[in-house]
Amino acid sequence: MKHKDYFAYPQLLFLLLAMVLSACGAHEYRLRRAKLLYHQGQLLQTQGKIEEATKKFEASLALSRREGFRPGIAHNLNELAIIKVSKGEYVKARQLLEEALGIYKSLRMSAEVSKVMNNLAITYLEQGDPKGALTAYNELLQWDKATGNILGQLIVLYNMGEIYEEYLNQPCQAKPHFEAALRLALSLGRRKLAKKIHHKISSLNCQ
Repeated sequence: MKHKDYFAYPQLLFLLLAMVLSACGAHEYRLRRAKLLYHQGQLLQTQGKIEEATKKFEASLALSRREGFRPGIAHNLNELAIIKVSKGEYVKARQLLEEALGIYKSLRMSAEVSKVMNNLAITYLEQGDPKGALTAYNELLQWDKATGNILGQLIVLYNMGEIYEEYLNQPCQAKPHFEAALRLALSLGRRKLAKKIHHKISSLNCQ
Protein backbone atom coordinates (compact mmCIF):
# COMPACT_ATOMS: atom_id res chain seq x y z
CA MET A 1 0.00 0.00 0.00
CA LYS A 2 1.29 3.42 -0.96
CA HIS A 3 1.75 5.96 1.77
CA LYS A 4 -0.82 8.74 1.48
CA ASP A 5 0.62 12.24 1.54
CA TYR A 6 -1.57 14.08 4.05
CA PHE A 7 0.43 17.27 3.53
CA ALA A 8 -0.37 17.69 -0.18
CA TYR A 9 -3.57 19.69 0.18
CA PRO A 10 -2.33 22.11 2.86
CA GLN A 11 0.81 22.72 0.82
CA LEU A 12 -1.27 23.40 -2.27
CA LEU A 13 -3.49 25.84 -0.38
CA PHE A 14 -0.44 27.58 1.01
CA LEU A 15 0.99 27.90 -2.49
CA LEU A 16 -2.27 29.33 -3.84
CA LEU A 17 -2.47 31.77 -0.95
CA ALA A 18 1.10 32.88 -1.58
CA MET A 19 0.27 33.44 -5.24
CA VAL A 20 -2.79 35.51 -4.36
CA LEU A 21 -0.85 37.59 -1.86
CA SER A 22 1.91 38.09 -4.40
CA ALA A 23 -0.59 39.26 -7.02
CA CYS A 24 -2.21 41.63 -4.50
CA GLY A 25 1.19 42.96 -3.55
CA ALA A 26 2.09 43.58 -7.18
CA HIS A 27 -1.25 45.31 -7.74
CA GLU A 28 -0.75 47.60 -4.75
CA TYR A 29 2.80 48.36 -5.84
CA ARG A 30 1.64 49.36 -9.33
CA LEU A 31 -1.12 51.55 -7.86
CA ARG A 32 1.40 53.34 -5.65
CA ARG A 33 3.68 53.69 -8.66
CA ALA A 34 0.85 55.18 -10.74
CA LYS A 35 0.06 57.71 -7.99
CA LEU A 36 3.73 58.62 -7.62
CA LEU A 37 4.12 59.20 -11.36
CA TYR A 38 1.01 61.37 -11.35
CA HIS A 39 2.32 63.58 -8.53
CA GLN A 40 5.72 63.80 -10.21
CA GLY A 41 3.96 64.95 -13.37
CA GLN A 42 2.11 67.65 -11.45
CA LEU A 43 5.36 68.90 -9.92
CA LEU A 44 7.11 68.99 -13.29
CA GLN A 45 4.13 70.81 -14.76
CA THR A 46 4.34 73.56 -12.13
CA GLN A 47 8.03 73.89 -12.99
CA GLY A 48 7.21 74.43 -16.64
CA LYS A 49 8.77 71.12 -17.70
CA ILE A 50 5.86 70.18 -19.90
CA GLU A 51 7.41 67.39 -21.96
CA GLU A 52 8.75 65.63 -18.88
CA ALA A 53 5.40 66.08 -17.15
CA THR A 54 3.63 64.59 -20.16
CA LYS A 55 5.77 61.44 -19.97
CA LYS A 56 4.95 61.02 -16.28
CA PHE A 57 1.21 61.46 -16.86
CA GLU A 58 1.25 59.04 -19.79
CA ALA A 59 3.13 56.44 -17.74
CA SER A 60 0.72 56.88 -14.84
CA LEU A 61 -2.23 56.63 -17.22
CA ALA A 62 -0.92 53.38 -18.70
CA LEU A 63 -0.47 51.85 -15.24
CA SER A 64 -3.88 53.07 -14.10
CA ARG A 65 -5.53 51.51 -17.16
CA ARG A 66 -3.67 48.24 -16.60
CA GLU A 67 -4.79 48.05 -12.97
CA GLY A 68 -8.31 49.33 -13.59
CA PHE A 69 -7.69 52.32 -11.34
CA ARG A 70 -10.43 54.52 -12.73
CA PRO A 71 -9.84 57.68 -10.65
CA GLY A 72 -6.20 57.56 -11.74
CA ILE A 73 -7.23 57.22 -15.36
CA ALA A 74 -9.47 60.27 -15.12
CA HIS A 75 -6.92 62.37 -13.19
CA ASN A 76 -4.24 61.76 -15.80
CA LEU A 77 -6.61 62.39 -18.70
CA ASN A 78 -7.50 65.75 -17.19
CA GLU A 79 -3.85 66.76 -16.78
CA LEU A 80 -2.94 65.63 -20.28
CA ALA A 81 -5.90 67.61 -21.64
CA ILE A 82 -4.63 70.77 -19.94
CA ILE A 83 -1.28 70.24 -21.67
CA LYS A 84 -3.04 69.71 -25.00
CA VAL A 85 -4.84 73.03 -24.56
CA SER A 86 -1.52 74.80 -23.92
CA LYS A 87 -0.33 73.39 -27.26
CA GLY A 88 -3.45 74.47 -29.11
CA GLU A 89 -4.72 70.89 -29.56
CA TYR A 90 -8.28 71.71 -28.52
CA VAL A 91 -10.15 68.84 -30.17
CA LYS A 92 -7.82 66.25 -28.66
CA ALA A 93 -8.09 67.97 -25.29
CA ARG A 94 -11.88 67.72 -25.40
CA GLN A 95 -11.68 64.02 -26.29
CA LEU A 96 -9.55 63.39 -23.21
CA LEU A 97 -11.81 65.51 -21.02
CA GLU A 98 -14.96 63.75 -22.24
CA GLU A 99 -13.48 60.38 -21.28
CA ALA A 100 -12.48 61.74 -17.87
CA LEU A 101 -15.93 63.26 -17.43
CA GLY A 102 -17.63 59.92 -18.07
CA ILE A 103 -15.44 58.23 -15.46
CA TYR A 104 -16.00 60.90 -12.81
CA LYS A 105 -19.76 60.83 -13.36
CA SER A 106 -19.87 57.05 -13.05
CA LEU A 107 -17.89 57.31 -9.80
CA ARG A 108 -20.15 60.13 -8.58
CA MET A 109 -17.18 62.43 -7.99
CA SER A 110 -19.19 65.63 -8.26
CA ALA A 111 -16.37 68.07 -7.52
CA GLU A 112 -14.16 66.49 -10.18
CA VAL A 113 -17.03 66.53 -12.67
CA SER A 114 -17.34 70.29 -12.15
CA LYS A 115 -13.60 70.78 -12.68
CA VAL A 116 -13.59 68.82 -15.93
CA MET A 117 -16.68 70.59 -17.24
CA ASN A 118 -15.00 73.90 -16.45
CA ASN A 119 -11.91 72.76 -18.35
CA LEU A 120 -14.12 71.84 -21.31
CA ALA A 121 -15.49 75.38 -21.35
CA ILE A 122 -11.95 76.75 -21.23
CA THR A 123 -10.98 74.77 -24.34
CA TYR A 124 -13.60 76.68 -26.34
CA LEU A 125 -12.56 80.00 -24.88
CA GLU A 126 -8.89 79.36 -25.65
CA GLN A 127 -9.89 78.31 -29.16
CA GLY A 128 -11.61 81.65 -29.72
CA ASP A 129 -15.12 80.26 -29.55
CA PRO A 130 -16.92 82.18 -26.76
CA LYS A 131 -20.34 80.87 -27.78
CA GLY A 132 -19.07 77.31 -27.44
CA ALA A 133 -17.72 78.24 -24.03
CA LEU A 134 -21.11 79.65 -23.01
CA THR A 135 -22.82 76.41 -24.03
CA ALA A 136 -20.31 74.41 -21.99
CA TYR A 137 -20.68 76.73 -19.00
CA ASN A 138 -24.45 76.45 -19.16
CA GLU A 139 -24.15 72.67 -18.94
CA LEU A 140 -21.86 73.10 -15.95
CA LEU A 141 -24.35 75.50 -14.37
CA GLN A 142 -27.10 72.90 -14.65
CA TRP A 143 -24.80 70.28 -13.12
CA ASP A 144 -23.90 72.55 -10.20
CA LYS A 145 -27.59 73.30 -9.61
CA ALA A 146 -28.42 69.59 -9.63
CA THR A 147 -25.65 68.83 -7.13
CA GLY A 148 -26.31 71.85 -4.93
CA ASN A 149 -22.93 73.45 -5.57
CA ILE A 150 -23.79 77.08 -4.85
CA LEU A 151 -20.23 78.37 -5.00
CA GLY A 152 -19.80 76.58 -8.32
CA GLN A 153 -22.93 78.28 -9.65
CA LEU A 154 -21.60 81.65 -8.53
CA ILE A 155 -18.31 81.15 -10.35
CA VAL A 156 -19.96 79.92 -13.53
CA LEU A 157 -22.44 82.79 -13.63
CA TYR A 158 -19.63 85.27 -13.15
CA ASN A 159 -17.57 83.64 -15.91
CA MET A 160 -20.54 83.71 -18.26
CA GLY A 161 -21.04 87.39 -17.51
CA GLU A 162 -17.37 88.00 -18.30
CA ILE A 163 -17.70 86.25 -21.65
CA TYR A 164 -20.74 88.29 -22.64
CA GLU A 165 -19.00 91.51 -21.63
CA GLU A 166 -15.38 90.95 -22.65
CA TYR A 167 -15.62 88.57 -25.61
CA LEU A 168 -19.02 89.27 -27.16
CA ASN A 169 -19.39 92.95 -26.21
CA GLN A 170 -22.91 92.33 -24.93
CA PRO A 171 -23.07 94.09 -21.53
CA CYS A 172 -26.83 93.80 -21.30
CA GLN A 173 -26.54 90.02 -21.64
CA ALA A 174 -23.77 90.03 -19.03
CA LYS A 175 -25.79 91.99 -16.46
CA PRO A 176 -28.32 89.29 -15.39
CA HIS A 177 -25.50 86.77 -14.97
CA PHE A 178 -23.54 89.17 -12.75
CA GLU A 179 -26.71 89.97 -10.79
CA ALA A 180 -27.42 86.28 -10.20
CA ALA A 181 -23.81 85.80 -9.12
CA LEU A 182 -24.17 88.76 -6.73
CA ARG A 183 -27.22 87.21 -5.07
CA LEU A 184 -25.38 83.96 -4.53
CA ALA A 185 -22.32 85.75 -3.15
CA LEU A 186 -24.51 87.54 -0.60
CA SER A 187 -26.28 84.31 0.34
CA LEU A 188 -22.89 82.72 1.03
CA GLY A 189 -21.70 85.68 3.05
CA ARG A 190 -18.93 86.46 0.56
CA ARG A 191 -19.00 90.20 1.17
CA LYS A 192 -15.70 91.01 -0.51
CA LEU A 193 -16.65 89.08 -3.62
CA ALA A 194 -20.12 90.61 -3.60
CA LYS A 195 -18.55 94.08 -3.53
CA LYS A 196 -16.41 93.20 -6.54
CA ILE A 197 -19.41 91.92 -8.49
CA HIS A 198 -21.49 94.96 -7.54
CA HIS A 199 -18.74 97.22 -8.87
CA LYS A 200 -18.73 95.14 -12.07
CA ILE A 201 -22.46 95.64 -12.54
CA SER A 202 -22.19 99.38 -11.89
CA SER A 203 -19.52 99.73 -14.57
CA LEU A 204 -21.57 98.04 -17.28
CA ASN A 205 -22.65 100.21 -20.17
CA CYS A 206 -26.16 98.84 -20.33
CA GLN A 207 -29.24 101.04 -20.51
